[in-house]
Amino acid sequence: MTSLASAALLLTTCFARADSVHDGRGTFGGVEIIGFTEDRLAFRMADGRIVSRPALSVKRIVVVSTHDRMAEVLTEAEKLASANNPLEAIARYKQVEANARTTWLQDFAVFRQAQVQDRLGAFPQALSAYLTLTQRVPHIAALVIPRNLPPPKTPEAAEAVDAVKFAERTSPPEDVAIVLVRLRHCIQTGKAYDVQPTSRPAAGKSTDADTDDREKPNQPVAAAEGDPPTIRKPPPKPTTRPAPVTGKPKPRPAPTTAPAAGKLDGLAKVLRQAIADGNLDLAAKTVDRAKGYAKGADRATYVLMTAELLLAQKYFDRAGLECMRVVVEYPGSPVVGRALYCAGLSYEGLERPAKAQELFEEAVRNSPNDPATREAAAARIQAFKKDAADAVNIP
Repeated sequence: MTSLASAALLLTTCFARADSVHDGRGTFGGVEIIGFTEDRLAFRMADGRIVSRPALSVKRIVVVSTHDRMAEVLTEAEKLASANNPLEAIARYKQVEANARTTWLQDFAVFRQAQVQDRLGAFPQALSAYLTLTQRVPHIAALVIPRNLPPPKTPEAAEAVDAVKFAERTSPPEDVAIVLVRLRHCIQTGKAYDVQPTSRPAAGKSTDADTDDREKPNQPVAAAEGDPPTIRKPPPKPTTRPAPVTGKPKPRPAPTTAPAAGKLDGLAKVLRQAIADGNLDLAAKTVDRAKGYAKGADRATYVLMTAELLLAQKYFDRAGLECMRVVVEYPGSPVVGRALYCAGLSYEGLERPAKAQELFEEAVRNSPNDPATREAAAARIQAFKKDAADAVNIP
């Protein structure tokens, strides 16, 4: 089969099995949903562009591009929820959460459960789904916090407070910990969470067609009536300056700490060598160490390191999701090419060679200054072509 025919076949397959995303302003048709990260649903357009929409603005999705059999169940649940049949929708969302093999399908099903249960006023069920969501997709926690609360000082409220306290003891991310404290206070006072989330720009250059506001994760929540007063620490007392040292001053040693980007690049090399050596314990420790340097645009390197560790651990779906986070959230990063390459490896692990080859081709195009990644991706493309030729020549 010629390369042109292969490309035509791939395009035909993509259009025949296309997802759709419906939001308040219209429908994105002929797309492939690739992930649910932070507070956004990401999908690939027919022309190859990566677009993301705020999860709260998504009214309904149709999923047919994945081989996960739970995609059809999720699509049916979305249809039922849109048709104001919440109980049957919830049953199907739970089915997806329990049985889906694709991580983002599970996460989205939990997200929908938290929304639908809260609209029904089923607080215990809404809280259960919400606390699960804080573990799976923590950055969306403030957006779907339950608002239909039980009366305060009731057994139901007491049980809910205990559940939230338990979640607080699991060392959640800082932004989730802030929201959990707020939720616990709301349950204790019976006052619904009515503080609107503040906006933050998407990390990196936005690929969306508009400028959507997003939750600012590390912004403290404004105090509500009845909150305990904030305790301010007194300023530190001035210390006595030591007496000057006489004699010839000693030369100041040269700084040994490199910028964060240099540190992350060095740790990335350590990670890849550890993976090549099969030392996954060292690889995991290296990723933990890199977390302290993951700030601003440099966070793309850390997210990619996390993906490479997951790939080595054979968590292919989660690895692919982290790779696409790099592509969606940091489109101008120099590691986008390698993220696409690792995403291709993830799809290989998921036994989706056509999609893997497409990602390897994108990796080649997006690695102008990374010859190692470009050559590795080109080698995988050649391997696919050789396998295809060998299959044709089998007598």
